[in-house]
Amino acid sequence: MDYRINGIPGFESREIVLRPAGFFSGAQLFVDGEEMKGSWGKYTLRRNDGTEVKARLQSILIDPVPQLLVDGQRYQAVRPLEWYELFWAGWPIALMFVGGAIGAVCGVLAAYANSRIFRSDLQPVTKYLATATVSIAFVFLFVIILVFLSMTVYPKL
Repeated sequence: MDYRINGIPGFESREIVLRPAGFFSGAQLFVDGEEMKGSWGKYTLRRNDGTEVKARLQSILIDPVPQLLVDGQRYQAVRPLEWYELFWAGWPIALMFVGGAIGAVCGVLAAYANSRIFRSDLQPVTKYLATATVSIAFVFLFVIILVFLSMTVYPKL
């Protein structure tokens, strides 16, 4: 899903669009339909009067939609996730304290999937039900992986 950013001085009547990162791609910035080439989320944009400004994308915790900083001023494509949404989406990361690297991988994947669900167009109740299902599914996956590894690595215990 693409997000339009409005209200940036010097870019009136121009379309600035932010495409969030995917599993295998980083976030992308488009100005008037043209993808901006940047390095590590940093860009040089040209205003309507021809002056160049520095811009960069800034990620906030597990939120898949970064914020755009233009000359130090923050512009949001969408409202930030509330603290309770971040907590609800991110609690599976706690698996890393229980299961080390395997728990961390399962927890981070669950948190990423949950944050994408919170940014979807679903109804609020459906978002919470879907994220609860994803979190529980990843906890079960974590347990299944641990049981499988314990049966194959230590079969006699």
